[in-house]
Amino acid sequence: MMSETGTGQRALIDEIINQDLCVRCGACVGFCPYFSYFDGQVVVLDRCQASADRCFQVCPVAREQGTREPRIREGSEIGPIERVFMARAMNSDIREVAQYGGVVTALVTYALEQGLMESAVLTDRGDLFSPEGREVQDKSAVRQFSGSRYTASGGLAALNRAVKQGRRKIGVVGLPCQMSALAKMAESTEDPRDLDDRITMKLGLFCTWALDFRKLVEFLKKQGVKGPYVKFDIPPPPAEIFQVESEEGWTEFPLSEIRPSIQKGCLLCEDMTAEKSDISVGVVEGQQQWNTVIVRTQRGAELLDKASQDGWLETGPLPPENLEHLKDAARGKRERGRRVRDDQ
Repeated sequence: MMSETGTGQRALIDEIINQDLCVRCGACVGFCPYFSYFDGQVVVLDRCQASADRCFQVCPVAREQGTREPRIREGSEIGPIERVFMARAMNSDIREVAQYGGVVTALVTYALEQGLMESAVLTDRGDLFSPEGREVQDKSAVRQFSGSRYTASGGLAALNRAVKQGRRKIGVVGLPCQMSALAKMAESTEDPRDLDDRITMKLGLFCTWALDFRKLVEFLKKQGVKGPYVKFDIPPPPAEIFQVESEEGWTEFPLSEIRPSIQKGCLLCEDMTAEKSDISVGVVEGQQQWNTVIVRTQRGAELLDKASQDGWLETGPLPPENLEHLKDAARGKRERGRRVRDDQ
């Protein structure tokens, strides 16, 4: 354990932020009063004098770098599984605004309606600035947060604000790095907030990598694509394209032109399917109106069963070839992440 004054914050700055390895998960923002988040960047407001290293403990990249013992992974190539299948929202209005099958939007809306969540931490669409985490309590507002961003959002900063306000029964929607940070928060011996009691559901999103918002916007401006940006999409292989919807319509680029905007810290990540969540959700290759759903915990199973029984979700078996493709992709990301980490 670090004991010198300010060593935790200094390590986070020196080893993660200054090395351009920060993935902007938002875990340190608000958790430490000297970090803030603005327009796609974690900002250091002042130097901390505390002897604790809590901010460093919860950083998901620090663990992937080997500065903490790597977490134990259970189950198959895609982590712990209770069930895996495909599903989509029964409500066509939800499917129209969702990226694919609308499962996450449906589950969050249903949980808020039923009182299973008091609030949900989601990611807004961004406008003049980058997407950012928001706490949502009104079920009717959830659809405004539908769709994929493909850029970091600092979303866990909104969770830290909600916890400070005394909120309980919080649902969190986030990327694998954010699910890992949540697990580290809950495991931290120096965090007195009882997050296991406060967070009622963790909904993880499949992720290969996230883009640096500022780099992406700079690229798009050079290509003559002006904001505000309505929607981003990466169709399943073999398309190899990145699509952008702005007020002027759709534009697409080869993925090879987008890759320089990938966050450097994402290359260290070994988790594609958000293994630390209660429920993980992604696309079904070849059936883009459906989501792949991985149920990982009993409380995740209970929410899905209730939503399905009450007519919020339509479910079906995931084709075996889709599951194998998913395992191959997850295995590939894990191997790439390990190689990059070993080269650090």
